[in-house]
Amino acid sequence: MNGKIIFKILVMFSFVVNIFLSAPNSLNAYAASWNLDTTNLIEMSPKIDGSSEINVYEVCGGLPYHKMVAHGYGYVFINNKDYIVNGACWQCANCNKLMVTEGDIIFNQMQTIGKWALINYNGSLNGIVTYIYEPTSYGKQKSNKMDGYKFFLAS
Repeated sequence: MNGKIIFKILVMFSFVVNIFLSAPNSLNAYAASWNLDTTNLIEMSPKIDGSSEINVYEVCGGLPYHKMVAHGYGYVFINNKDYIVNGACWQCANCNKLMVTEGDIIFNQMQTIGKWALINYNGSLNGIVTYIYEPTSYGKQKSNKMDGYKFFLAS
């Protein structure tokens, strides 16, 4: 009888160890379901005793991403020239940051983000069309994911 109890304890122990060792993969699967690239968001920190600690970094409002909510169309101008024409406009539900993307990944999820532009903004958007002149940052994304940002149709 004692042998069976010890065997059950060993099986349970190995099960718990297996779950602990697979934690980073579980977090990555969770983040992938939220359309996140976890490269800069999750970190394993080894401790002196050999165990690990998982750190998930806050990006905005307690979340590991900016919650970008769709807000109509957007245009971006850099040096008085068109950068993005008739793009998708997004606003962070927490910090009000504005983004305009060339691609609309909500209505066509396989479409790439393409050109994007960001600007800090202090209020909520009310209109359907947003114009950004001289954004604080801009670039081009070849996929439909972007570190630190998740896109929503509504908040």
